[in-house]
Amino acid sequence: MAHRIQIFRDGTLLHDSDAERIGIGRTDVNDVALADDGVSRRHGEITATPAGLVYRDLRSSNGSEVRRGRDRFAVDAAAGFERPLEDGDELLVGDPDARVVLSLRISGAEPAAPPTPSPPADENVLRLGTLDLGDGMATILGVNRIDDVAAISLRLEDDKAALLCLYKLLKGVSGIRDTAGLFQTLGELVIDSFPMATHASIYLRNPASPEDFVPLLARTRRGPTAPTPASRTLLRRLLESREAIVFKSPESLGGAVSLISAKIQSGMVAPLFDEDEVRGFVQVDSRTLAGVFGEHDLDLLTLMGNQAALILKNLSMTEDLKLLNADLTSALNRIEVLNKAKEHLSKFVPETVRKKVESSPIDPGLNPTDIDATVLFLDIGGYTKLTEALEREKIIFLVEKYFSAFLDDIHEHGGDINEMAGDGLMIIFQHDDPMVHCRNAVRASVAIRRKTRLINGTLEGLDAIAVNMGINTGVVSIGAKKMEGISGSRWTFTATGMVTNVSARIGAYATNGMICVSPTTASRLGTEFRTKEHAPVQFKNVSQPMPVFEILDGLDDP
Repeated sequence: MAHRIQIFRDGTLLHDSDAERIGIGRTDVNDVALADDGVSRRHGEITATPAGLVYRDLRSSNGSEVRRGRDRFAVDAAAGFERPLEDGDELLVGDPDARVVLSLRISGAEPAAPPTPSPPADENVLRLGTLDLGDGMATILGVNRIDDVAAISLRLEDDKAALLCLYKLLKGVSGIRDTAGLFQTLGELVIDSFPMATHASIYLRNPASPEDFVPLLARTRRGPTAPTPASRTLLRRLLESREAIVFKSPESLGGAVSLISAKIQSGMVAPLFDEDEVRGFVQVDSRTLAGVFGEHDLDLLTLMGNQAALILKNLSMTEDLKLLNADLTSALNRIEVLNKAKEHLSKFVPETVRKKVESSPIDPGLNPTDIDATVLFLDIGGYTKLTEALEREKIIFLVEKYFSAFLDDIHEHGGDINEMAGDGLMIIFQHDDPMVHCRNAVRASVAIRRKTRLINGTLEGLDAIAVNMGINTGVVSIGAKKMEGISGSRWTFTATGMVTNVSARIGAYATNGMICVSPTTASRLGTEFRTKEHAPVQFKNVSQPMPVFEILDGLDDP
């Protein structure tokens, strides 16, 4: 008869169906998903059986209880980890000090017999009982909780033969560095450890499809053999209940087709459980006799599977660490290449651009912006005649020597070399205070003139060099400018506008090492510099003649 099951929590309906199985746990894969921390990921399930509805605890960390009226019944090892249910029962799951209470409403169910309270039992013991693994199941099976390694170890602590098997396993895999070697050793040791076994098989979980297990190794006493397909009946129990199982015959599993077709008479299955997840399982069977394996055999196989799983986990972690190290090494190499590229590129971009990109790589803010700034144009006087009179190497030497000497003075006064063309430099000075950047530009130009005189005094056999400079101040558009052509596009970061143009014209006007400034620049200098006004000059593309002011040597000049 179909059952309709309604599950409530604090009066709120969580589930309503006639499903034959209803999973309860902390993850969304369950039919009833509970977010409470004390609830295990797969805590328990309500299952329809020929005898009626039962609740099964799936070996949860905090256990479960069924409450019927004033009575509470633990769903523990003594109860076979399951209890019959009837309408009005309550499930208590999660933290024992703060149980989650689920109220059940069951329609179409025959009243269940009241469960008999059981005395407290040790859950860490081997349990013998009837397991419902399918229709026709009616035999005694041995079951081990795979997370009860401590209890299983205690049962084998006086068994020298079992301890020797475990010792051989650990010794055999001590130098192994790959999974193939691990499973080869495990398969050989398993077939040798159980005299009644005819076959041993190892299956590994498929990472891409966790419900599937791939046969990795199969062997008989004579050597390797073809693997047997895994029994879905055994796998379902293994994954849902995390149990190692010993079975007397395939018929005890409800007539498992894969086992019958392989002519398996009896066997054991133990998960490769590493305290975190089931990574696979090892199966030992006899193709000749039924009922040849017992509780003691299951204990030993469970421990062997557990040890193998821990070793497999370490191998996986080692392999992951190798991959991480390789990725890290590759990343560091790429960073080193990028740093070298940045180091080279920084030689060719203005300091302003470098700082903007380093401070905000994603959005450095290079769009053109109108700001108040001072622009200085500098060039070597008579450069064309020099190139005709001197060899190429000497020209390069002179330009590099002078320009290199000017760098410190430019940076010291807050200047940024924006462009360099042959014998000339374009330098931009910025500051929040318009008076400061204007005076810094003139200070830098005076320092350059002093440096030029010093270098001229050290050169032998060469005529003195004259460095001419023109300075203008005002609002300029500073930012990245794009130039399009047939060959593609090119970006440059510079200052444009009338202020820049006039600065270039004043620079071209200056001769014999003069420093000339515009009226705007001169008006901001105060009394720090001595100036000499020249007659107004008609510059190209400038509507009105413009007076030019020459910066004279100061009182502190040598």
